[in-house]
Amino acid sequence: MDVLIFDDDTYNAELLTEALRGKGYTTDKYYNGQSAIAEIKRQRPRLVIVDIMMPMMDGLTICRTIKSNPALSHTQVIVTSGKRYKQVQDEAHLCGAAAFLGKPLQIEELRSIVHKLIGAPGALTAGSTMTPRPAASIGKIWGSTSSGGTPAVGQPTSCISIDLGPNLLILDAGTGLKDLLANKQKPIEKQVWLLLSNYQPDRVAGLADLASAFGEEYTLNIVGPNDHGEPLQGVLNKKLYANGPPRPAVQIFAVSESKFNLWAGVRASAIFTLHPRSCLAYRVEFQGRSVVYCPDNEYPTDEESTSIEFRNKFRNFAHAADILVHDARYLDADFVAYKDQGNSSPSAAVLAATEAGVRKLVLFNSDARYGPDALGSAISNLRQKLLESGNPLDVTFAAPGNSFFA
Repeated sequence: MDVLIFDDDTYNAELLTEALRGKGYTTDKYYNGQSAIAEIKRQRPRLVIVDIMMPMMDGLTICRTIKSNPALSHTQVIVTSGKRYKQVQDEAHLCGAAAFLGKPLQIEELRSIVHKLIGAPGALTAGSTMTPRPAASIGKIWGSTSSGGTPAVGQPTSCISIDLGPNLLILDAGTGLKDLLANKQKPIEKQVWLLLSNYQPDRVAGLADLASAFGEEYTLNIVGPNDHGEPLQGVLNKKLYANGPPRPAVQIFAVSESKFNLWAGVRASAIFTLHPRSCLAYRVEFQGRSVVYCPDNEYPTDEESTSIEFRNKFRNFAHAADILVHDARYLDADFVAYKDQGNSSPSAAVLAATEAGVRKLVLFNSDARYGPDALGSAISNLRQKLLESGNPLDVTFAAPGNSFFA
């Protein structure tokens, strides 16, 4: 089966069916979402077209269900709606939709998008027989130091890349992004995702380098916290668009605590951290592995009720992750002077990792004042304490050039 159509508007359902059958695609149509998932599992279409507003099960729920099921997540989804608002389109993309079409439908546009997503009628795609999985996964740190608000000074600031076969995911756009772009081959997949944890200079100073890094055939999908005091679009206007419009197309998603799909088999989720500004931590899951990225977070170590509540929340969020990249800006001896400013110490990060049961902790965002000797001494003392307490946690300080999952 090429295409399954779910639309309670019988006219639109018939229009879609005839438009695609006229080009040779095999199709079937349904007028509500009640049996959608069962039919998708039974017929295994290459593409599903869903209307947002339907009885029994709405189109966004169908889309989320498809993309969260490993056996179905390769299936392409087009969402249609008479509501063309950008917020509606953004929500569809965050649910995993490959495309959004507003009503009334334009037949030639529909046919063009369908051909782009699944090719010719009956054409075999990788997803037709198996759920695609990224061929290789390597995370690399390009910048990890806190500059104290002056990212032009000192070591490169936060930027991590995760290679997922043909796909490229970037975590934050500090000054380390320049080295990433200078040393990496461009990804085969033309959809590049950038997840911004917040809009402090250390997280966005490298955005201008993205403007010319990719050609017109690429799309930059940029996710950041939904901060009404500092909107994502305003940040991009100052940084990404500083020297004129970027060459690639740009899609932006301002999110709160949520879950969303990046590519087939690659899923992300976000929660707000303890910081004076709106800061997100991200969890990215792929190939049965998971990375949690949390560069700004004052993880509480006391037993106050609000602290326990957040610790429980974070433990559930980071539970059993393979890698936790966590804020450790101030060494333990200095931390008391910076309490309640939104950053952690190595000991606090160890507590976060231990309570969540993660495999490896990468201490991130260390203050620029600390040189190799200070960090080396701190990590030696920390490992000794872990050894003496019987804690098997693997811990290290982040440094440009470090890799994981290599």
